[in-house]
Amino acid sequence: MSYGLEATNSSGQILISSEFKNLHFKEKKTSPTYTDTNSNGLFGGVKVMRYRFSLSETPVPFFHVPSGNSCAITAVRSVSSGVWDIEVLTNGVNPEIYIFATSAVTSSGDNYGVQVFNSSSQVTFDSRATPLLVTGLLSIAQPSQPSSSYSSSGFSSSQCSTAVGTYHSSFTPNVTTAYSTSLPTKPLFFFSSNAQAHRQIHVSTSETVCDGISFKGNCAGFERDYYYDSYYWAFYRNVISWSSGSVGSTWCVAHWGCNWTYETDSAAFGIGTGGSSSSGGAWPYTNETINTFNNTVIIGDASYYD
Repeated sequence: MSYGLEATNSSGQILISSEFKNLHFKEKKTSPTYTDTNSNGLFGGVKVMRYRFSLSETPVPFFHVPSGNSCAITAVRSVSSGVWDIEVLTNGVNPEIYIFATSAVTSSGDNYGVQVFNSSSQVTFDSRATPLLVTGLLSIAQPSQPSSSYSSSGFSSSQCSTAVGTYHSSFTPNVTTAYSTSLPTKPLFFFSSNAQAHRQIHVSTSETVCDGISFKGNCAGFERDYYYDSYYWAFYRNVISWSSGSVGSTWCVAHWGCNWTYETDSAAFGIGTGGSSSSGGAWPYTNETINTFNNTVIIGDASYYD
């Protein structure tokens, strides 16, 4: 560098630089502004929540959840000028959300510390504004399957008539990949969910009703054939959890539904007389997993900002 200041650690990693802006702590919220989805414990727990913040620049959100619980940032949305919604997906808990941004704002009483400026006289680091301290980085991959098995036992093929309270357990994620790492007592995470998965269970049945005489598999008279299909499905996002000494990569159900079709064909003495069909419910997604690349977890210490 030809001007300014650069501070590095013993490993040669840059800690402070006049050429790069640092993130500074802005605000913390412990409860959501809105809860968009709440499964009340189904699918292993699902909560999609939004936390609203007022900030003049794009926020960078971090979160903390209790040990054993999972979470991920799923969206950062500009609602209006200076208003932002942070969307998170968890397995049922309310995470604490910590917001960071590059601008350094201090109170009038803070009259000592270190400020670093760039060539445009912009503050890139201000020790008084509680800069982000990164304690660790991880590169993680998501498990190839959200669940180790999917069972259609007890599912009805007729018009998605099996209630979600019955079928949810067949889609509950139960696969986690653990990564060993050193963590503070109250870890803080930046993790944006990219990987997505969809799994569906197709159940189908058919029946034939003969109003005449059935002889050797043939109907002498009026015959009706009924066909029932139901597609129960769940849509997953990649999330992380933590415990002492490790971070886990796993899945959480974000949306779920079922789509059904019904068809009937009629015949009289072997001659087709027409049929009908109907359908309903929520269409499933494509049955696949996408965005399956390694993702980065940035780790901090939440106790610095409490």
